[in-house]
Amino acid sequence: MKGTSWNINSSINIKSNPIVNKRTVTDSVTISTYVNVSGKSSWNANLNTNYSLPLFQQIVQFNISSGVNYNNGFSYTRYQEPGSPIQGQYELNNTQNASLFTGISFNEQNSSGLDYDFSWRVTVNNQRNSLQRNLNSTNLITGGSSYLRYFFPKKFNVSANIHYNLEGPTKLYKESIQQFYANVELSKKLLKNESLVVSIKAFDIFNTYNTTNRSVSETEYSESTQLMLTRYILFGLKWDFNKNLGKKKNE
Repeated sequence: MKGTSWNINSSINIKSNPIVNKRTVTDSVTISTYVNVSGKSSWNANLNTNYSLPLFQQIVQFNISSGVNYNNGFSYTRYQEPGSPIQGQYELNNTQNASLFTGISFNEQNSSGLDYDFSWRVTVNNQRNSLQRNLNSTNLITGGSSYLRYFFPKKFNVSANIHYNLEGPTKLYKESIQQFYANVELSKKLLKNESLVVSIKAFDIFNTYNTTNRSVSETEYSESTQLMLTRYILFGLKWDFNKNLGKKKNE
């Protein structure tokens, strides 16, 4: 009744004798297959909670959330030295990744005047593996996003979406990844029932989108850069033909 809520959820998944990746890494190619790991169990678990509270006579909704995630996995690997035949035994690598995050957000959505939605989040990642322990590290990821929409007379509205993210360095990757971009849209509702919307949207208006991505799995650390179009303008025409379905004729 007061608009205040608190929720908590968690899950855990366990695999006994898991099927894992088995790789032979050479100087020019990686050969992969799959095999069961007898007597081992891989598992992942998470715990998340969120608290929501209305402020200023329920005009603004404030949220705070936090959680923890943990993943434990295995893989087999053997390496071939350059110029030598493939030999040696497969080694079992145990990878453990844990992350802890917390974040806040607040928004106002009343479809008149100014609507907004702001959020910010901080995450701490801890990465551990049993074979290459020199790469074990902890890094920080933080970032936020904001959404603004202003409703003008004559059914015009302008909206902006701004995103920022900073991923800190690790033992393997010495440079941070910074992401920042902004999109802007102008739209107008048409027809008496406002079922038709015409719009123009500009993506990445500052031409600052970063296409570099990093990921970690049981078998590899990966960093990739995509060649993609990030800055462009899109014209749109949307017709909501379901807008009046279910209404009586005399309404």
